[in-house]
Amino acid sequence: MEIAQREKNGIIILDIEGEIKFINAQALKEHLAKLFASEQPKVLLNFSKVKEVDSSGIGTLIQNFSSYKKKGGAIKFVHVSDTIFTLFKITKLDRIFEVFDTEEEALKSYT
Repeated sequence: MEIAQREKNGIIILDIEGEIKFINAQALKEHLAKLFASEQPKVLLNFSKVKEVDSSGIGTLIQNFSSYKKKGGAIKFVHVSDTIFTLFKITKLDRIFEVFDTEEEALKSYT
């Protein structure tokens, strides 16, 4: 998994490529923890190049989502594939996670 970071309108966008699985979920967790510690409460996860998410990846997303929300921040998602969105539905995370089709829509939702 590769993570590229950029910023737009004060929102951190993480472009994630590859799979979020047990073997590498820790890297995403650490990246989000650094942002959390540096007072970056608004994060958008771009899933356009994410191929698969396993249970460890889901756990990492839930844990960080909760931490950010408690601090008044937000983690949101854009360009989630049908396969991964189906996983969100099965786990009922589609009721909690905010998922957007376009980056523009996602960025507007933070205001």
